[in-house]
Amino acid sequence: MKIEPIIRTYREFIQLKIGSKSYIPINEYLIRRILRWGSIPSINSVVDIAHIVTIKTLIPIAVFDYDRIKTPLLLRLSIPDEEFTDVKGRVRRLEGNELVLIDSNSSILYLCPSRISYYAVPTHSTRKLLVLAFGIPQIPKSLVLNALKTFRQYISMYYPRCRCSSIHT
Repeated sequence: MKIEPIIRTYREFIQLKIGSKSYIPINEYLIRRILRWGSIPSINSVVDIAHIVTIKTLIPIAVFDYDRIKTPLLLRLSIPDEEFTDVKGRVRRLEGNELVLIDSNSSILYLCPSRISYYAVPTHSTRKLLVLAFGIPQIPKSLVLNALKTFRQYISMYYPRCRCSSIHT
């Protein structure tokens, strides 16, 4: 099977920076899921929009309930045996070299660029979102910004009363 260049770039990033073949980037996972099962997993409408934008743009999009996280955020390598709980409540013990986004409570929000955590997944009561488009040096910044703009357009389409304040790089 021929791999799309953007997906290959994200896969190589994970293997180079993390050294792990056990995680695949969310863009690859979602496309494999569609090809194999004809659907993507539904979490809730906001996460589903992030998944659709990820498939459309091939840039991993992650969304978080802003009120459930404590800033500032930090991107770092995981600690051996650190626990990550995914959106379905499955707990994984990390090897100690996975790239993670944590908040100042040391809660893992994102196993980059593969999975968001249960800790801050948006719910029906979410009022503020933090949206992250996961860019890497080999991917043009314009593609990452376009993914954020596409997410904003989809949110505006399905949640017309929603107001997006800004895009930060």
